[in-house]
Amino acid sequence: MKGKSRIQLVLWALLFVVTMSFSAYGADGQIKIGQTVSTTFPVVINQPGSYVLTSNIVVSGSDVNAIEITTDNATLDLNGHAIVGPGSGLGKGIYANNKNNIAVMNGTVREFGHCSSQLWQ
Repeated sequence: MKGKSRIQLVLWALLFVVTMSFSAYGADGQIKIGQTVSTTFPVVINQPGSYVLTSNIVVSGSDVNAIEITTDNATLDLNGHAIVGPGSGLGKGIYANNKNNIAVMNGTVREFGHCSSQLWQ
């Protein structure tokens, strides 16, 4: 009976590991960011690390930032996607006030009112 219990325990542990969600992290350790119907803005990056967009980000509120980076040492790979604003207002596509060692690459930020060409402050 002990052998059967041990096998059941191993099978349950294996099932647990297989069913765990690994969707937040890519194979290379990047943290994935994508827009869903329940996404609230701003999306806040508050831990150092490497982040990657998995879809376009579209913001409809005119005075809302799409992504706020509140930490130093963060990389945001837009992965060929766009962060699109409403075309007016004071919101920013990417806002990283007084942060150091921030990199944003491989995509487009547009239609954020008069600040559309400014990625961050």
